[in-house]
Amino acid sequence: MNAAYDLCNRLYVDALVQPRRLCNEGRALAAMVDRSPIKGKTIVIADRGYESYNNFAHLERKGWNYVIRVKIWIPMVFFRACVCPLAESLIGMFN
Repeated sequence: MNAAYDLCNRLYVDALVQPRRLCNEGRALAAMVDRSPIKGKTIVIADRGYESYNNFAHLERKGWNYVIRVKIWIPMVFFRACVCPLAESLIGMFN
């Protein structure tokens, strides 16, 4: 189940239930954004699973702001090949 909740008015404004075998959070968010009648200033807050360039495009086309937590995947080969303070600090975080 995917739901859109209005924090200011404390009510659910949309929900999308998908069968378990067809569950796709990214498509659910895009569908809810596309069919939403909400205008004006909006901030979408979403957790992992909703991040995708497609969703970012849908949200930006709508003119909405968003905060979406993303999964971190950092190829260590890249950081080991890059010698800079930022890379060294990131390597230290993941070793």
